Amino acid sequence: MKKIIFIFIITTFFNCSKCNCSESELISLAESKWIKIYGNHVLKMKPYVIKSKDSIWIIKGTLNPKNVKKTRKGGVPYMIIRKSDCEILRIYHTK
Repeated sequence: MKKIIFIFIITTFFNCSKCNCSESELISLAESKWIKIYGNHVLKMKPYVIKSKDSIWIIKGTLNPKNVKKTRKGGVPYMIIRKSDCEILRIYHTK
């Protein structure tokens, strides 16, 4: 079972007209928040994946197999955004 470490729970809003954000806007938002919290290493976790589930968007990074082999460590950043009002519900990083 994977352990999830909750480092931050952030509640904030961002401006997207009527919360109809494009994928590029969601990725840009997630990447900027992740860099502020976790540093530039999140740039190595591309491509970012966006999933629409019920009333939320889930944005997450992906593991690069080359980095995992070198460090034997894994984990990716996540962001969960509510669709109805564009509130960021959670930002965390798995381990």
